[in-house]
Amino acid sequence: MLQIRWFLLIAMCMLLTTCNTLNMNHGKKSNLVKLYVLDCGHISASDIGVFSSNGEYDGRSHDLVVTCFLVRHPKGDLLWDAGLPDALNALPDGEEMQGAKLTVPVTLISQLTELGIAPSDIEHFAPSHSHFDHVGNASLFAGSKLLIRESELDFMFGLGQEMGLVQKELVEPLRESEKILIEGDYDVFGDGTVMIVSTPGHTPGHSVLFVHLANSGTLALTGDLYHLKESRERRITPQFNFSKPETLASMTAFENRVAQTGARVIIQHSQIDRDSLPTVPEYLD
Repeated sequence: MLQIRWFLLIAMCMLLTTCNTLNMNHGKKSNLVKLYVLDCGHISASDIGVFSSNGEYDGRSHDLVVTCFLVRHPKGDLLWDAGLPDALNALPDGEEMQGAKLTVPVTLISQLTELGIAPSDIEHFAPSHSHFDHVGNASLFAGSKLLIRESELDFMFGLGQEMGLVQKELVEPLRESEKILIEGDYDVFGDGTVMIVSTPGHTPGHSVLFVHLANSGTLALTGDLYHLKESRERRITPQFNFSKPETLASMTAFENRVAQTGARVIIQHSQIDRDSLPTVPEYLD
């Protein structure tokens, strides 16, 4: 009888040790930075000539995806870009705009809901820049802290609208947002895992995002530094970029950083790149 009691006692201790180990591992898992990939629309262009300043793309049609990203960090959440407006989801045939069809097959809000997240839960919103396909749902995140460069903020509410490159109704809700004006490379959470990196040229305050993940390595999210994989390979700049020289300098600096960090480059408008990533509710960590 005594031997049976000792056996039960030892078994219970082993079970408790195993459970404590699992709990510790679960705790470590929950502290990992997670990256969610969000479908934020599609752009089907009949002629992508405007995406090349030297006529490389003239007459070519191309389908571009619009991708947003949610970074979940132990210190808070960051939404990178806000895509095309969710309102387009109600239009089965999409909306025609200057030779392109815009569609939103699945809404941004529905993907966040699937993750159990409300827009008000997201502490930080950082648009790579203020063009319409990156701030379409910005109004949902007007209560988040807006991480933006002063040059981009000025462009968003001034020259960008005057040039017809920024839609006032999409960005106006951000006018009253709490703002963190960033300079240079900005460490969002103070630990080097989420870095907003300055890459001016496409717009005055354009940025890219480097996310360092424990298991998946470093990902570099390009905003609109590049639109197509060919744009990266051949250093092709769009006609409507704010500054071609600055864009080319930013490309060089970006590629140097990619080489230094060994980052995996994700071109946000590339269907191939997005297809290589998990979809909600799956994530990279």
